[in-house]
Amino acid sequence: MGEVKYPGKYTIELGKTRISDIIARAGGFDDNAYESASVLIRQKEMERTDAELERLKTIDRSEMTKSELKYFAARISEKKGLMAVNFKKAVEDTSSVDNILLQNKDSILVPETIDFINIQGRVNSPGNVQYNEDFDYLDYVALAGGFGYRADIDETFVTKSKGEQFLAEDYNYVLEPGDTILVPPEEEVTFFEIFTTALTIATQLVTVVGVIITLVRLK
Repeated sequence: MGEVKYPGKYTIELGKTRISDIIARAGGFDDNAYESASVLIRQKEMERTDAELERLKTIDRSEMTKSELKYFAARISEKKGLMAVNFKKAVEDTSSVDNILLQNKDSILVPETIDFINIQGRVNSPGNVQYNEDFDYLDYVALAGGFGYRADIDETFVTKSKGEQFLAEDYNYVLEPGDTILVPPEEEVTFFEIFTTALTIATQLVTVVGVIITLVRLK
């Protein structure tokens, strides 16, 4: 599907037909194809069930442990069946490890080229910003009006077009058209947390004062 010359269904020979074979039979990428954002969805993997995820779906989030919450959040947002493939490498170098064998009912989607980065969350003017290969995430945030009220700047992250996520300030990624920069809000501090912190500080002060008074009396 998508930006190839002849989209449609094609027969494959199990154990022989690879990505490059199908792209070639479909006439190759057309002029609007965003090759590096192309995806392969494996139907067989989509049909697999995750027993742990299914169990967590029956539990209220407030009752989950921290590890269960992390697992649930990661798996629920996962693009099921998505295979990690670099289509550009698969087609340009047929001996590449990315040129994998295809299986029955696999789906290939070749999206149209886009030229923007999407900025969302706690910025003053969320939306799409024109892509510039020389910009980093801070440049894009600035063009989106800068960080907004209660923005959790240190937790800003980048979501790639294929779903991978990176902490923005680590710079262990390359920004590409179609990526999303998300600035999350700071966690709300509850009254109970404020009260507990204040009580702890007050207790410590009372202890310190008590020690000082004792020392003064000993003198």
